[in-house]
Amino acid sequence: MAHGVPLVRYADDFIAFAKSERECQEIDEIARELLGRLDFELPALADAGSKTFIAAPEIDIEFLGLALTRRQDSGYNLVITKDQFDRISSALGNMISIDSLLKESLDITNLGRKIDDKVGGYNAAYRCAHNGGQLAQILAGFRSSALRNVYVKAFGETAVRNLTNKYRRFLGLETKPRMTTRAGLRTPSQAVSRGRGKDAER
Repeated sequence: MAHGVPLVRYADDFIAFAKSERECQEIDEIARELLGRLDFELPALADAGSKTFIAAPEIDIEFLGLALTRRQDSGYNLVITKDQFDRISSALGNMISIDSLLKESLDITNLGRKIDDKVGGYNAAYRCAHNGGQLAQILAGFRSSALRNVYVKAFGETAVRNLTNKYRRFLGLETKPRMTTRAGLRTPSQAVSRGRGKDAER
């Protein structure tokens, strides 16, 4: 931002950081002026249910499925929210539905690659989260469980359970351990956020 305000932006949503409530109000005025020149408007701070608001340091700020939460040592962590875990779970659930897979023109020859792309995308997007390791553990076993679900529906539980280790490896039913990372984040003490997108502040 030209005025030297630290912020995070994605599409039409952004969070700006400040050291005091007054500074947040000044940022709000600057943002309205700059965006007004481009014929954009921000919801008023006082509007009920507005996604434009000022948050005190102890208030969690949600942005793009992550929450900025304060630690006991006054630092901050980025964490994946429960709602985002639920959204990821729902998206992955569609990948074990035969009907959903067929609608996407997916079959067993390209399902594994599609799963790898999806899992890789989630891991890359949320590697910075303090609880990113928890998501990585969930995702690590998803490929084999999704493929197993397909085989069970096609051939039955007994047939899949009786597969030898050689065929389990061949069919992608064994997973390899993956490395995970965890990171914390320190930020200024106050934040003002605004935006209209689905995952903007509430």
